[in-house]
Amino acid sequence: MANYILLSISVVIGYTFRLLLPLPATQISLLDLSVLAFLISSLIYHPQKILSSLKYQYRLVLPILIFFLIDLISLNSSAHLGRPALLVGALYLFRWLVYSLAFSFIFNPRLALLLIGSLTTATSLIQYLFWPDVRFLSAFQWDPHYYRVVGSFLDPGFTGLILVFTLIYLTIRPLKNLRFNRIFCVLAYIALALTYSRSSYLAFLTTFAFIAYTKRSWVYLFKKLLLFAVTLLLLPRPGGEGVRLSRTNSVYARIYSWQQAVDIFSRQPLFGVGFNTYRYVQKSDFVSHAGAGADSSLLFAAATTGIVGFSIYYWYLSRLAKTSRLLAVSVTAAITHSFFLNSLFYPLVILWLSLLLKPKDYKSP
Repeated sequence: MANYILLSISVVIGYTFRLLLPLPATQISLLDLSVLAFLISSLIYHPQKILSSLKYQYRLVLPILIFFLIDLISLNSSAHLGRPALLVGALYLFRWLVYSLAFSFIFNPRLALLLIGSLTTATSLIQYLFWPDVRFLSAFQWDPHYYRVVGSFLDPGFTGLILVFTLIYLTIRPLKNLRFNRIFCVLAYIALALTYSRSSYLAFLTTFAFIAYTKRSWVYLFKKLLLFAVTLLLLPRPGGEGVRLSRTNSVYARIYSWQQAVDIFSRQPLFGVGFNTYRYVQKSDFVSHAGAGADSSLLFAAATTGIVGFSIYYWYLSRLAKTSRLLAVSVTAAITHSFFLNSLFYPLVILWLSLLLKPKDYKSP
């Protein structure tokens, strides 16, 4: 239970506090420490459960391990970037591997997911009510936001995707107490609406259209579209660029980011420039907390791991989506969102998708 308490604290604290490592642009969050605590305790006390879970999901473990090996090769081919760059890339690659295999050592995924979803919802609404103006964070290289939900992870886009995941989870695997489930959904939806994140809105619409398709219910889709339309009409407009859904500055920035990713991919198209060494080959010297990746996960994968790595990663995503209906919908949300942000390589997104791997009725021996 101590690990789940640490997980809860890590979600509440988010990225408001991180530990600096003696490497350039390298930090460890409390979420990283929480996942590491789960891994270490499971290796010590339940190694057989880990092996059992890995064997059970071998169809997913295989592309994960192959992608990891391809990325190691890619990193090795980027030795000219220097040892610090390679060490940073290796650390982030190791984190991706551990988070992707989290289903094998976090043995109560439903509890973990509900903690993440509920605490993200709560911290988002509390932040909006009491600290709506976070423009002062620009001094720490965060984007300046005004009257938008940014949550404890200080980003409306990524927070919005976690809220979409939460709504999907509560829709497909609702709580036993349906009244509480509805209240939970309403609060998560309000928090999502207040992010003013267009990529999160699109992920919401796409996934619930997918759910309507699987239900063969156009009435269900109409209700969701009507709800969304009414939401747009009722959303407060306190002023500031961020709450204008017609804002164009971020559009131009993303187009430039996509062009830059294509240019970097063209330099080493076979194996890429090395996992998470993107910042070292970027043309721009601008520093921010988004500086390590492109505003598109698929372009980021292609640029850093090349055609070979991208193909393996696509194989992994396709297998992930075929595992269950819940994962199919959640992966659809993540991919939709990832066209505009580097969502698929965001730690909390990787962790969420991994924890969905273990079927509801599966129990490790």
